[in-house]
Amino acid sequence: MDLDEVNKEIKKVMDARNNSGVLEFEGYSPLEMHKIIHFLFEADSPIKIKELNQDEFFEIPIFNGVKFLLTHISVNNGIKLTAKGFLPTKIVTELYNQKYFAEDMIENGISKLYKETDSHFVRLCRILLEITGVVKKAKGSLTITVKAKKILENDQILLEEILKTYCKKFNWAYFDGYEMEDCGRLGCGYSIYLLDQYGSEIHQDNFYAKKYFTAYPMLTENIEPGYGTVEDYINRCYSNRMIEHFGLLTGIIKKIGSPKYREPKQIQKTDLLNKLFECSKPGIETK
Repeated sequence: MDLDEVNKEIKKVMDARNNSGVLEFEGYSPLEMHKIIHFLFEADSPIKIKELNQDEFFEIPIFNGVKFLLTHISVNNGIKLTAKGFLPTKIVTELYNQKYFAEDMIENGISKLYKETDSHFVRLCRILLEITGVVKKAKGSLTITVKAKKILENDQILLEEILKTYCKKFNWAYFDGYEMEDCGRLGCGYSIYLLDQYGSEIHQDNFYAKKYFTAYPMLTENIEPGYGTVEDYINRCYSNRMIEHFGLLTGIIKKIGSPKYREPKQIQKTDLLNKLFECSKPGIETK
């Protein structure tokens, strides 16, 4: 057997391994997981965004918040920012009072809504707008870009821009103090799949955290929590980012009951998840 034949045989073995289902990946192959991580929502990814009906956009809190702010900027030919570069109080209040997303701390009177940074939801809407490139900051104001003019009236394109930016460009560690920078965002498409597969039944958030870290154990290395166990620490980090933020802000899950502080959360997927995302099962060729 010559060198070319040897290389061909080696390639066959490697291809077979890369295309074989892995138990820790819920049956996905290394190649499929590679596509989920690096090519999320693209044509050959197992996880893709579906085309929505017009009334279904109203079910997505983060989409509605971003569109409200973008429309306001467009109609008013820009927004003058505060001296520190934040949205003016009036706009912050108007956006939050649309009630696209209610924050417990504000609703329960524990914290007051005054400035942009008082609301995770308002702050995220503004950040996503800038990262997507549909608005720009110049001379102390936010104004729309040429890109925004092309997609402002196309909800599907705007939604896809928001989701791709949220999952691929936004730093999920921005709003918390956890040291695990990649937790949640890396492989968030896999979490979407897990919610799709198991979310019809009510599960605790740590049910999904365990499966997530089984697939990505490297994220738990060298973690030294200030108190408590490593398991509790990583589960809280995952739940905060994937459940409390991404899951609820996209409307693909709902919480069942009202758990006390630091207690596991009971969650279930909503009908929107299957309207919004197409999740191919392991071993099914994507087109």
